[in-house]
Amino acid sequence: MVTHPKTLLFVLLAIIAVSASALPRLKMQAGFEALTDRTLPEQRVLDTVVERFVGDNLIVLAYEADDVFSRPALETVYGLSEDLQGLTIKHPDGAEVRPVARVDSLTHVKDVVGADLSFRAEPLVPQPVPQDAAALAHIRERALFNPLISEGLLSPQDPKLAMVVVRLIPDLSDDDNTATVAKVQALVEKAKATGGVKAFYVTGTPTILAELGAFMQRDLNVFIPALMVSMFVLLLVCLRRLAGAVLAFVNMMVALVAGLAMFPLLGRSMTNWSVIVAPVVLVLSTALLIHFLSELAHHAKEQGGREVVESTLAELLIPATMCEFTTIIGFGSIAVSNMPALRDFGITSALAIVAVFLTTMTMVTLAALWKPPSFWVAPGSLGVSPFFTKWVGRYTAAVQRRPLPILMVSIVLLVLGAAGIPRIYTDSNLQENLGHATPVRAATELVDNRLGGASALVISLKHDKEGHFLEPEALQRVEALEEFLRKDLNAKVVTSPADYIKLMHRGFFGDDPKEYRLPETREQTAQLLLLNGDDSFAEYLDPSRGWARVVVRYNEHSVAKQNVIFDQVDAYLVKHFPASDGYAAVATGDNRMLVNTIDRLVQSQMGSLGLAFILIFGPIFIVLRSVRAGLFSIPSNIWPVIVILGVMGWIGVPLNEATSMIASIALGIVVDDTIHFLEYFRSRLAEHDDRERALRETMLVKGAGVSISTLVFTMGFGVLMLSQFPLVSWFGLLTALAILLGMVSEMLVLPPLLAATRTRLGVPVRTPASHPAGDTVPSLPGTGA
Repeated sequence: MVTHPKTLLFVLLAIIAVSASALPRLKMQAGFEALTDRTLPEQRVLDTVVERFVGDNLIVLAYEADDVFSRPALETVYGLSEDLQGLTIKHPDGAEVRPVARVDSLTHVKDVVGADLSFRAEPLVPQPVPQDAAALAHIRERALFNPLISEGLLSPQDPKLAMVVVRLIPDLSDDDNTATVAKVQALVEKAKATGGVKAFYVTGTPTILAELGAFMQRDLNVFIPALMVSMFVLLLVCLRRLAGAVLAFVNMMVALVAGLAMFPLLGRSMTNWSVIVAPVVLVLSTALLIHFLSELAHHAKEQGGREVVESTLAELLIPATMCEFTTIIGFGSIAVSNMPALRDFGITSALAIVAVFLTTMTMVTLAALWKPPSFWVAPGSLGVSPFFTKWVGRYTAAVQRRPLPILMVSIVLLVLGAAGIPRIYTDSNLQENLGHATPVRAATELVDNRLGGASALVISLKHDKEGHFLEPEALQRVEALEEFLRKDLNAKVVTSPADYIKLMHRGFFGDDPKEYRLPETREQTAQLLLLNGDDSFAEYLDPSRGWARVVVRYNEHSVAKQNVIFDQVDAYLVKHFPASDGYAAVATGDNRMLVNTIDRLVQSQMGSLGLAFILIFGPIFIVLRSVRAGLFSIPSNIWPVIVILGVMGWIGVPLNEATSMIASIALGIVVDDTIHFLEYFRSRLAEHDDRERALRETMLVKGAGVSISTLVFTMGFGVLMLSQFPLVSWFGLLTALAILLGMVSEMLVLPPLLAATRTRLGVPVRTPASHPAGDTVPSLPGTGA
């Protein structure tokens, strides 16, 4: 590296050129398309139900008007509904797609109108919209008389609220979903301009996912500038050289380009999770540069020219490579997931770290060869300042005098942390992942609280005999299921074929309210269905009459609480629609698949922690060439992981799709300092065979890099707290805290453990004749060294 600077420069420029050419192809993708595994049994069940009936991917448009049955309001809703029905989006290949399968609104719904021994299905609102008050009053009366309309489209609490439900076609990609939501929002803005409606509120899972994608882009626009500015200021303070801070800034830019280019080079998109790669790349490149410059400054006290670069590389290259390897393992362990998106994230992140390592080591070596160390690091910089040296000296002396009391403090903190781990629970909340001030969050809360909720659960009831759901006993089971869902689970809106059949029966008998009930015989039900003219009924009972569909709208977004609901529904179906009676009953739907995906995501990421532990510490034993040294690397790195998990338990932060990654990632990062520490301790002990002195020298030389790199990592992940996405914000805060705890463990656990055990970490004993020449490490004030 030192003797071939032109080759190094060529490698650096080649990496920059390839990365810069790939970066314009970087794509952002928000959603769960990449997490969907079509081969899973539950996914195949949903696909079958959707193929036979319809999907349940809904965009909900709540709206407020002085009178939702006024002519201006109805005309606005009619125009909007027509526009939504005709909405088209374009694929990248230019092909047009109609993403909307159906629109339900007051102006696009049918009413069952009764006559003596007959009935007909006709639009609730005729076109053109009537002008006279009597006709409008009649429309209101009919809407409130029809439970499917009054419950499904109107608010029971507020007569000024109503909603339009937009059902999307199945299997829309995340990009199609985002494009559709954007078109829907544009049409809503157009409808607002008519003045017939006071306000619109857009929500539904597709809208929330699209909003998360916008958050991701906004976060990147905030994170990168904020992090670069803060890093520049921090390095200017620590290095006390403008040139050093500029070098770090340029290095961050190159590392960022090289790291993010891995996504397009591998044909991958950035997702809600991989957005953290940008700050990780920035802080890793800066931390590596700091370690190099810090040690370069120490070696420069006794050496000069190329010799100082050679000795720095000779000392740093192996532990630095090992440190990057452990960080790669921390991220790469996520790639063992059976979920495609997590595999892609783990592999791409690991390769991004490789790119960062190559660019940073190349750039700092070239910089050190170009200008002397004093050009990049001031003699009085933080790492070599008298203040820092004095502080480290005093603490090291205290560690050597009283290692056991210091160890006891660390053990007490460890026990307190471990006590909080049983309090950890798994949960996620798609709604709470949105900022409180966002329009979609307000819209979701309004629909949840006053319009029955936008989340849907689909219950598929399939019987092995055709025509089964014409039988009164079968319809009574469906009716009992509805009652269970409403009373026991507090579902606000439930729609089933039984509701339609009861409406038909009431209509057949002249709209007599007493006749809103199920027919008494199979023949009566079959006769009613022959008269039916509402095509929406086909969404709830298939033509064979042996397969029924029940749709439940509810207002819960917590994954844990939704799982409780799903378990209760599953138990009810097993008991009341048993296979022994010929039923195949299952609760499914896009929302349940989403909840299952989040559950699998969390379990997969927590499962990767064990693998990360093995893959990180296994090679450490090999590199340190000592089982004893390898064992001493474990306590100081397990300590921060246990404590941070305990903190999560004590303060009530759940494991979710973001926080479940903290342990693996933090472990991969905090172990870096241990590797530097142990490798240098063993090298100094081998040099002069003085264990106490080796510890003091290690604390001085490695303490600077550890302290500054910890500040960099803490600040880097702390910047994520600026996110409007609470998942990312919590991830940033807790990861920053974990890394800070890692530094604490390097001071509170590892040094007193080495002092208390008086270990030599496998370095054989020898008796030197004298202090060897060439020892360049200064003694520490106040320690007698």
